[in-house]
Amino acid sequence: RGRSWVESYVSGRLSHGIKDTQEQQAVADYLYCSSNLPGIGEHALSRILSSTTIAHTPMIHRIPNLKVPTVAFLYGDSDWMDIEGGIDVQRKCEEKKRQNSSSSTITPTPSVEVYQIKDAGHLLMLENSEEFNNGVILACGGGNEIFSSSPLPRKIDPSMWKSNPNQWERRRKKEDNEEDKKTLSSSTASQ
Repeated sequence: RGRSWVESYVSGRLSHGIKDTQEQQAVADYLYCSSNLPGIGEHALSRILSSTTIAHTPMIHRIPNLKVPTVAFLYGDSDWMDIEGGIDVQRKCEEKKRQNSSSSTITPTPSVEVYQIKDAGHLLMLENSEEFNNGVILACGGGNEIFSSSPLPRKIDPSMWKSNPNQWERRRKKEDNEEDKKTLSSSTASQ
């Protein structure tokens, strides 16, 4: 029964991103088996997150101290993860670079890039694989390797980004309205 739930989820939710039925089956098998095996992820989450789902040591404070040239965040345009997190890290790193430029001691600070993948939620690598792959190529510095006709993710400029605290509330209301319409149409059809 559980396997059929996973298979119907994959075919219903990911079919526009994964067209090949064998690939859909492989993803369904992976998701089913990984959720049935002894847990690892939930143990990691309990060590990383507090009970209120706030990280014990948030990335926003750690990323500016990384000794790497670039950090990239990729979000789906309908991702449940808040893109503001990546944008906040981007702003914090830019601020640290400004402070470094006026200081005699310069500590390396990574450049942060935030990309948004069109027509994708949290499973952006499955829901829009072509644009996701191009986002990874861009994040790794391989922009010259992308075909000119390929879709590119939107690169977020933090100075142009307007915080929209109501976006999730509006999306939730829209989803609730769509669910109400489905319920209404199915109850009307059964009468």
